[in-house]
Amino acid sequence: MKSQPDPDADTSPDRRPRKSLGQHFLNSGRVVNRMIETLGVGPADTVVEIGPGRGALTHDLAAACGRLVLIEKDQRFAAEHARRFQDDQRVQVHEADATVFDVADVSPAGAGIKVIGNLPYNAGCPILFNLLRRRDRICTMVLMFQREVAQRLCARPGDRNHGAVSMLLSSMAGARLLFDVSPGKFIPPPKVWSSVILVQPGLADPVAMEVADDPAFSTFVHALFAQPRKTVLNSLSDGLATTGREILAPALAEAGIDPTIRPSHLNLAQAFALYSLLNRRQ
Repeated sequence: MKSQPDPDADTSPDRRPRKSLGQHFLNSGRVVNRMIETLGVGPADTVVEIGPGRGALTHDLAAACGRLVLIEKDQRFAAEHARRFQDDQRVQVHEADATVFDVADVSPAGAGIKVIGNLPYNAGCPILFNLLRRRDRICTMVLMFQREVAQRLCARPGDRNHGAVSMLLSSMAGARLLFDVSPGKFIPPPKVWSSVILVQPGLADPVAMEVADDPAFSTFVHALFAQPRKTVLNSLSDGLATTGREILAPALAEAGIDPTIRPSHLNLAQAFALYSLLNRRQ
């Protein structure tokens, strides 16, 4: 699969990246091919592309899938793609903010849509967790983030990067790092590296199915990692200001958790057990 070049990528003032939107346009056919091949696009698939921008991924996606939905916040590029695909009924363009856009508006329940995108650095996590609200409609996502963010999202218990976002993501989907992308693959080149990750809602940890969408569980997880370099007991004492150590210490013991380990060593099952115990004690 060969990506179509963008002949006026650097010359048109109307297509310049906007810093306010965190735009760094992908400019590598090899990266485009790897992302699309990983997604596994076929003529029966509905694909949602987040932030198509100048269209580095868009042209090849439109040629490969059965239906393509473009979600673009930048009015310039939303209008450009609407014009470009005005005669192609398989392509829909939505000028919208992907941090709040509901994919249920473009797909029926159980549709098994595929999502792809080079996400803006300043909104990557909010976009991901907004998509996961409708994970029942999504089978696969191939998404690009700032490398440090991608590492935190995909971190496992025991990894120093394991924290609230990785634990919450594991309650909703399986995720793993695929490959890194150097700054030179973008226009303009960012100051940091990027990474592409694979997110599969069907591989979510079954332990947390009943609490994955519970705001109280999310609050608890963030409290758990309030002071990630402290012990679990001390971090929770700081994060749960209304729950004293006289309650936390026995709950940790009953859950079989060593109070002296750091939060990054806890897995989802342990966090869920502790959350359930504390709810019963309050």
